[in-house]
Amino acid sequence: MKLTTPTEFITTSWKNGKGQTIELAINEQGTLADFDWRISMAGVTGDGTFSDFTGYTRCLVLVEGSGIQLSHMSAEGQATKDQLGRLLDMAQFDGGNQTLATLVDGPITDFNIMTRTGTWHAITRICRAADELTLINPVKTFVYAVMGETQLRAMTPESRWSLPQGHLMQVEAGEFAMLAIKSPGCIVVELHPIAG
Repeated sequence: MKLTTPTEFITTSWKNGKGQTIELAINEQGTLADFDWRISMAGVTGDGTFSDFTGYTRCLVLVEGSGIQLSHMSAEGQATKDQLGRLLDMAQFDGGNQTLATLVDGPITDFNIMTRTGTWHAITRICRAADELTLINPVKTFVYAVMGETQLRAMTPESRWSLPQGHLMQVEAGEFAMLAIKSPGCIVVELHPIAG
């Protein structure tokens, strides 16, 4: 297991130059311009168009603020919308879409998972209100504590950990046969490689 504290997160500029991203984790040797998967957070302070991430699948989770509406236009001309109105609501969409973000009532912060389409697949789960999630033989997994303290437990009594709010825990594939996660509010991201 690897714990990453907020002071270890890396701040980078958006591709469109209109804001900053807090990078929490990225694949080994990955860069902002070329990566297989990346986990980050960003503050959105105004309406605007998202950067183009053609070739990537995106998942966005609302972690602070009153809400955001995402209006997507695909390369084929198909229009869709996602409404994130409460904390930990999420939306998944093609990074190549033209996506317009419209704030509901002031700035928000989002948690963002991006995976290279056809190479990696992310399964994102939300724990709310002291829900308990149990993972059997977990793959590469990240747990981010959004609200309060998140509890992690493996099979033995001594295998217990507390994850403070705003911290990220990384678990490698094969590290545990079982991992139980209990939290008032956390995001769990499982990263699955896609066989080529």
